[in-house]
Amino acid sequence: MFILVWPPVGEENMLDVDMALGLVFDDAPTQLCVISIDRADIWTPCVQYESLPLKMSSWQSFDSDIKAWMASSEGEEFKVQYFDFSFSPAFEFISGHLVRHVDLVCIKNDDKPFGVRLCFDEDYILLTPIADGGTVETRFFNQNNNVAHFETLGRVEYRDAAVGG
Repeated sequence: MFILVWPPVGEENMLDVDMALGLVFDDAPTQLCVISIDRADIWTPCVQYESLPLKMSSWQSFDSDIKAWMASSEGEEFKVQYFDFSFSPAFEFISGHLVRHVDLVCIKNDDKPFGVRLCFDEDYILLTPIADGGTVETRFFNQNNNVAHFETLGRVEYRDAAVGG
């Protein structure tokens, strides 16, 4: 289980950190299923598969790395960073557990989802858009309540992805 981060050079808030989710499933152990927000429209959730990263950081360095990048100068170049959260206590009810169902996050009367929620027995992963990409939240990780920002557009609904929203 990975959190992918585009280093937030010069950003001021955690909500501004562009993140995606990377999952490894038992039936494809050499592939990383990346769930992110489409960078073309900064709205639509998308799924793509890629090879497992050759270089990754531990979840223990996540907070310090994020803070260091936020304090960095704009001129520095960084590539997407992969943080392995497989053994993080914040993900203990997610990592190694079955996804029970998947919800599309939508505004009432709008068929186009703006987020996705993976539901587990005792936790969830919520991916929603921010200004530069997406953010990832769970019960115990990155609790920014980003979905509340979308309530100004209408009532937020969670629709079962298995039935097409």
